[in-house]
Amino acid sequence: MKTVTLPQHWWDRLQFKAVLVFVAVSFLLPFLMHFIPPVNGLPIGVKLLPIFYAPFIAAYLYRYHVSLLAAISAPALNYLVTGFPQGDMLLTLSLELVLFVSVVWFLRNSPGLLKGLAAVVAYVLALSVTALILGNPASDFVIQALSNGWMGVLVLLVINLFILKFQKHK
Repeated sequence: MKTVTLPQHWWDRLQFKAVLVFVAVSFLLPFLMHFIPPVNGLPIGVKLLPIFYAPFIAAYLYRYHVSLLAAISAPALNYLVTGFPQGDMLLTLSLELVLFVSVVWFLRNSPGLLKGLAAVVAYVLALSVTALILGNPASDFVIQALSNGWMGVLVLLVINLFILKFQKHK
């Protein structure tokens, strides 16, 4: 039996190690949040949005497929291990994440302020488009998500600004 191996430059192009790391982190952060008790009846993950962090960072630092695989796998892996997100929320969150990383990946090379607000703009656009696709009133959906997750949006903004500062010093 003959084994087929990919040359090293293919592994480098596929950014295989980055895919593994970001898929793992995008699973682990929300998973760990399940151990923190809910605040005012809401799971801490709804408030802090940890499932968005690793795909966001991957969208800025790596090729598109790295962030896309992290975004697609995180809700599915969390569902398989914890049973959350349940039902329709699994589809909704998966769609939000795919749209989110797609917008971030596009905005990461934008000029000035838009690049600095990529996380916030991408999150609001992802929510709006998800609401439209699922047939929900976009304004109600976005307002509810932002009122629950404003701390997570702030964390994403801080990560966004930190990445930009780090990239300037590189």
